[in-house]
Amino acid sequence: ILIITNTIPYPLLSGAPLRTYNILRQLSHDNEVYLCALTSLPEHQKGIEHLRTVCNDVTWAQKKPARIANIYNKHVPLSTPIELRLHYSPDLSRSIRKLTHRIEFDIIQIEHASMGHYLGSLPKKMQKKSVWLLHDIDFAKFQRLAIIEKNVILKFRYTIHSVLMRKWMAKFASKFGLCATVSMNDQLLLNHINKDVEIIVSPN
Repeated sequence: ILIITNTIPYPLLSGAPLRTYNILRQLSHDNEVYLCALTSLPEHQKGIEHLRTVCNDVTWAQKKPARIANIYNKHVPLSTPIELRLHYSPDLSRSIRKLTHRIEFDIIQIEHASMGHYLGSLPKKMQKKSVWLLHDIDFAKFQRLAIIEKNVILKFRYTIHSVLMRKWMAKFASKFGLCATVSMNDQLLLNHINKDVEIIVSPN
């Protein structure tokens, strides 16, 4: 099993790492588990040594500051919302490609909407073995942020991102073998924009 996520899930600094870490720990009892993750905080790198006692291997890449040049990365389709392309890591993509060409994974779990485009880093034959685990439904989250935001520029940015994410997630969800949400309400939100995608609920 390969898990791809947006942060090193140790130490347990917030809810998402807490969930991911415990899933890794439980899965490792009966499976070979590999982790590919982004990191940006120094304390995250301290957790890699511990995670290597839990996983068969841990691959990570330093998250670089978002730059406008990242929008034009040739490995990310132009249909991907700008906010997601700005946070794309070529280093992590290369690591995923190397790992998935070396190992025939049974399941690949990609966590968070923001990491969804790493599906393109997988060999075609593995893409339908993939699960997209959504900790949030991002288009709904940014829609809520736009409503409460007082700063006009940020309100506009959140609104645009919400609209683009809604359109992108509706199409992109079908590329996965399975989608998973953490609540029934999130399941309904995703099914509302794509009635054909298979979604399970995996609550915290």
